Amino acid sequence: VGTLQSTVAGLSFSGYYDYNCKDWAVYGLEKPKMTLTVDYTEEVEADSTDDTESDSEANTDDTDDSGETTTETVDRELVLYVGNVNETDGNYYVRLGDSSELHGISQASLDTLLNGKAFDYWKTSIDSMTISDLDHLDVTYQGTTYTLKRVVTEEKVEKDKSEDTDNDTDADADADSEDADEEETKTVTTYYVNDQEADSDAFNAFYRAAAGMTCQSRLEENTNKGDAELTLSYYGTDGSEITISYTPRDSSFYVMEDQDGNCGLVNKMNVKDLIDAFLTLTEDEK
Repeated sequence: VGTLQSTVAGLSFSGYYDYNCKDWAVYGLEKPKMTLTVDYTEEVEADSTDDTESDSEANTDDTDDSGETTTETVDRELVLYVGNVNETDGNYYVRLGDSSELHGISQASLDTLLNGKAFDYWKTSIDSMTISDLDHLDVTYQGTTYTLKRVVTEEKVEKDKSEDTDNDTDADADADSEDADEEETKTVTTYYVNDQEADSDAFNAFYRAAAGMTCQSRLEENTNKGDAELTLSYYGTDGSEITISYTPRDSSFYVMEDQDGNCGLVNKMNVKDLIDAFLTLTEDEK
């Protein structure tokens, strides 16, 4: 999107053809190929002593108590109409707003905007859930579902009895204050697959692999109607849900689809590595 914004911001005229055009249809501007509308804001100076309706419509950023000038943000809009190509110099005919002037802009400057699709700008990363926000993750592989959980508990730290014995005489004087102190605890994280304790390294390796998955490219729609080989269903502690499915497409790609119908192509080897990490985690379940 940043590249798109830079492209728009860098547009400039490359030709000038008429200062008072009467027939826009000749240049393809009666029914433009593209209409580019840019909404933006601009900071302008305004007289702070001028108490008009325009003051209430603008956001005052800096007020001068001396009554000189203030800076306010106002809304602006730019509309560019793009018509046919000039066969002589290759520029697109363009019209800026309701101007009567006929200008040109190079094809190289406008082709990205004219030929682009919305999904060209969609992110290629695949949604997942931060493990600290996870309640549980259901993984369905080849029709069998496994439930993965991460449980964090606080456990009391046992004192060394020999150390307590050595310090008995010193401890008597402070017994009352020590009893008042809170008992020392430690945080213990345990991982489970189907309520059976799992290897923490294998669990985290699979979870990291799932979080790091990306699409090689996005698809506008999913025309692949096969059955998913692998489905990840994340359930958050706040009630949120994310579902990601991977369905074989051909010898090179899987189709990924999420709960909102967004889809994309994922390299087959990346999915294979994810499945291998899952099989390593669940090998004791088989």
